[in-house]
Amino acid sequence: MTPYKPISARPPKVVLILISTTLAIIIGYSVYAAFPFLEGPSLKVKAVASDNNSTLIQGVTKRVSYLDINGKAISIGEDGLFSAERTYPTGYNGITVTARDRFGRSITKELSILVTNNQHTEATTTYAKKENI
Repeated sequence: MTPYKPISARPPKVVLILISTTLAIIIGYSVYAAFPFLEGPSLKVKAVASDNNSTLIQGVTKRVSYLDINGKAISIGEDGLFSAERTYPTGYNGITVTARDRFGRSITKELSILVTNNQHTEATTTYAKKENI
């Protein structure tokens, strides 16, 4: 019977394994950290009736540097929250909310509201569209 020979890792193999493992971890984390920036801007918006016969448009954004409602700029808080109060005439009204990130990519959401006798029904989202500029 031959004596038991333990398996030994040679130093070049150990170094190669450590380097490849380290590179895999660095590349994996880089993709994980960069994914939100690759994804583009995010926008959630809703419109609700206010007490003073106006419409409160509010929502939350992520990765956005510019926001406008029907072409008028709106300020965004550091946490991504925004709100604006607008008064609309009687009938169907469209609200267009556009958010743009620092790379020029944008997302647009359109809401429809029905205003009757200074009251309005719940807003509905008609579509959301992402654009790269």
